[in-house]
Amino acid sequence: MFPVQLMTVRRNKNGQARSILLSDEGMDYALSVIGLFDDSIGKTRAEIEKELKLRELKSQNPKILRGLALLMFRLSGMERPSLLDPGEVRAAIFRHARSPAVTREERSEIIDSVASELQTSPSEVDNAMYADNEDNEILRSAASINERRLMELYNMEQIETVMLRSEWIELTTHSGRAKFVRKIRSLGLLYSEKHDEHGHTLRISGPVSILEHSGRYGTRFALLVRHVLRSTDWEINASVKLKNGKGEDYFNYHLDQSVSEYTGNIQAPENLPDFVSSDPDPIVHEDRTFYPDYSLILGPRKISIFLTTPKYFQEDRDELDTLPGVGVDFDIICLLEAKGKCPQGAICFRDSVDWNALKGKYGDGEQKANIQRNPVGSIGKTDDHGKADKKALNQDVIVHLKSLYPDSQAMVDYLDFMGFPPAETLESAGYRVIWKGLRLIVVEE
Repeated sequence: MFPVQLMTVRRNKNGQARSILLSDEGMDYALSVIGLFDDSIGKTRAEIEKELKLRELKSQNPKILRGLALLMFRLSGMERPSLLDPGEVRAAIFRHARSPAVTREERSEIIDSVASELQTSPSEVDNAMYADNEDNEILRSAASINERRLMELYNMEQIETVMLRSEWIELTTHSGRAKFVRKIRSLGLLYSEKHDEHGHTLRISGPVSILEHSGRYGTRFALLVRHVLRSTDWEINASVKLKNGKGEDYFNYHLDQSVSEYTGNIQAPENLPDFVSSDPDPIVHEDRTFYPDYSLILGPRKISIFLTTPKYFQEDRDELDTLPGVGVDFDIICLLEAKGKCPQGAICFRDSVDWNALKGKYGDGEQKANIQRNPVGSIGKTDDHGKADKKALNQDVIVHLKSLYPDSQAMVDYLDFMGFPPAETLESAGYRVIWKGLRLIVVEE
């Protein structure tokens, strides 16, 4: 996202705001900036900035040049002038310089002494002294990008910068509801929903927004809109707080999928197996409607899949506990981030669902995918004392443990990830557990 100073937006007296986006008329700006970087290989950031300022003075809209150049700096290969640690080099200089050097000779002597200590050349020490100053970074390679794509990235960042100032968003869609909700939940945002002839409308805000006007979720809104911009079938209305004269006012900010003409990059459809649908039918129970994220189609059988995260797992499971008896097979899957732990009783995957593994967990289709019972595909269950039930251990898990043996730590990490007490589960799987200090060693019986 751009700094707010580079945001270009128009406001009117009716309380509407819209971004000023680059079209073909702005092609010359993009060509100028790309040319500047292509001609500046080997120059420092400070030297490129100096040339950029000269071009800004001749430009009708310097903000556009500045924004395009900021993108090019991000995309291009910028390197420090030295591989040495600047802090270490400066510390060595202070050790050798009891008083400031007042002549070139004195300076050279200090640099030579430091180079000898660090086993490098005097010129390398000179380059490293302020290598962590951004202005001294050197352009090693210019971004390989054409002018149209550069303008599309510029337009996308202009939109995201406005969304940084938003208080809430209303997102309307006909067919993309499930994927948008998945993104909303992954960003830790809240939403309420209504459905009418215009489609599904999701009103999105952050937890604190319920109690007060807050713009603290602007970064998350911007990330959500980045996801939306790459999709189809959507319309957005947002309340954004912008400067208006000497103060600030709230404006309505409207977007729809026609903006893709300026942002490009329509996201390709999900690469799903043929037995997985990303547009499942809703489940109606009494006066409530539940919207699965996916459905598995296994012959005549259809299994609705709900995705959640560890933070919301218990809440979602409690809510879905009301569904048994409606004649629908369903299951709840928990997605974990890098260091997340699987909640007790959950079926978990890291980052994304392994659909083929999940399909294999449903066996011959006779066992129901009902979360009130032992979930289909779970590795087993524990009794009230936390001990693993050997009979309930899934054969796939036992096979996987055998493939990890004798790497004790890998076996423990795997069971911990799956939500099982490692020591008890390993014993139930036929291994002997030995404790060495705080380390658990696994040996075969």
